[in-house]
Amino acid sequence: MNKPQGKKFNRVGELETGAKIPHTDVRFETVHALGLGYGYQHSRAVMTEWYDKFLELIALNKVTYIILLAHVKDKLIESRNGDSVETIDINLTGKVKSIFASRVDAIGHFYREDGKGYVSYNNEYKVVCGGRCPHLDGSILISEKQPDKSIKTYWDNIYLK
Repeated sequence: MNKPQGKKFNRVGELETGAKIPHTDVRFETVHALGLGYGYQHSRAVMTEWYDKFLELIALNKVTYIILLAHVKDKLIESRNGDSVETIDINLTGKVKSIFASRVDAIGHFYREDGKGYVSYNNEYKVVCGGRCPHLDGSILISEKQPDKSIKTYWDNIYLK
């Protein structure tokens, strides 16, 4: 809102001099509503800024690992010859999906089967997965429901020492 393209955005009466509309107001619009897709660059900048803050935590030895979770969305891709393929992809806006996918070490798809939790790094089920770590291949058991209803985890299958 402090840039020329947004000087009238989320202001009462859509005037530069109008009071700023608070984000809790029903009239408040997402930055993605800016014309010509201009707002996406702002959300992209914020998302990558947060990602860089996470990396700073590793650089400062505050954390050892970072796991980012995202919802998935079904996507229909059409080839040049007219065939279409359905895939499952991480659900991030615009170019953020590609930016994050290029920066992370691996993308896995979590699923449950018979009380066990697995992370699959295969893209055989039309799920966009994979990574740079050679040991992250196939489906890896990471959790198991115990008879007492507790969950036993196997993160050592993901994070090698």
